Parts: sequence; C-alpha cells; structure tokens
Amino acid sequence: MPRDLLDHPLLVVVGAGGVGKTTLAAAWGLHAARQGHATLVMTFDPSLRLKDALGVSEEARDQAVRVPVRTRGRLDAALLDARATFDRLVARHAPDLEAIWLASSSTWRSNGFSKWPPKGSTTA
Repeated sequence: MPRDLLDHPLLVVVGAGGVGKTTLAAAWGLHAARQGHATLVMTFDPSLRLKDALGVSEEARDQAVRVPVRTRGRLDAALLDARATFDRLVARHAPDLEAIWLASSSTWRSNGFSKWPPKGSTTA
C-alpha cells in the first residue's frame, strides 16, 4: 500500500460486484490500524461479507463495533442497511412530511397509502 494513502482521512472503495472491494477495504483497514490509525470500515453490502472478513458479530448491524485484532490503532466495523440509512437521512433533512412521502413513495404505496396526505395523518 502506498504510504501516502494513509494520509487521507477517508478512503472509499467502489467497483463492480465481485472485484474484491470488501477484501481490499478490510485489508486497508487492518493495515491502517496496524500503523496506529483509528480506523472504521463500513459497508452497504447486503450480503454482509465484511462481517465474515473481519469476524464481527451481528451487533455491527446497529452500531460500529470493535474488531477483535491486536493492533497499535483501533479497528471498528459497521454494517449499514442502505434503505434504513437513506430513510434516516430523509427524515432528518426533509423540510416536511410531504417530502418524506415523495422520497419514499414506493414504500408508502406498498403499505396502502396511495395519495397525500396518508389516511390517518395529522398533517394536511
């Protein structure tokens, strides 16, 4: 790994399926922790391969957890649910309930809401 790569506060690994993104991210995270850096490896991968690669528990689905390795720095891992993460961001930053409804309209419609405002809503 090039030394100056660890000088960046954020590294993002992207690419097509099956090219080794999870393996590379786990290896970089472990290397950075061995060099003394506090490191967090996160994934949106629904297959949860990172959980197996770094040996973390199901608890990593809800919060970052410490990876059980002996390193000079700390290594944590988090397994993010893409839909739940998106929903939290929309709920936090949307200007009103209609914006939330529009952003997640397929979810609302699949739950029986077909128009705005949803029946039983206290917002007009």
